[in-house]
Parts: sequence; structure tokens; C-alpha cells
Amino acid sequence: TDTPPLFGLGGVTLVDDSGGDLTAVLARGEVDARGLEHVLGRLRAADVSVTAAGVGDGVLLVVVSGRAGATTLRTVEDALG
Repeated sequence: TDTPPLFGLGGVTLVDDSGGDLTAVLARGEVDARGLEHVLGRLRAADVSVTAAGVGDGVLLVVVSGRAGATTLRTVEDALG
């Protein structure tokens, strides 16, 4: 496919081949696996389905459907803030 990847980790890439229906939320700073666990728990409680997620080297990324983008952004900010 000619679509650029949204997310890549360890040689695995996520490509949005659904016509642009995915949104990636990126957080930088002091984030780690525990922070990702907390974010995913908060998203689960908010009934947001996560397509992909990862964390490493001070970067946390969560990929969701486009409709859940705003809720995801607020949830990630709240969970990590």
C-alpha cells in the first residue's frame, strides 16, 4: 500500500487503510509502561476501543477510531497530567 504508516514499533507498522478513520494520540515526556497501563485502563472505563498502543523512550502513542479522538486526547491528558 502507498499509505504512510501511522505508527511503527519494532519493525511492525500500523497503516490506516480504512480511509482515514484512525486517530493517533501522542504524548511525550516522562511516560513509561505504568503510564500506558493507566491510560489504557482509563480508556477502557470510557468505553474507547484501542486499535494499537505503545510506549518507549519517553513517547506514548495510542491509536483509536477517528470518532474517539477527542475523548482519547482528553483521557490521555487527564491520566498522565
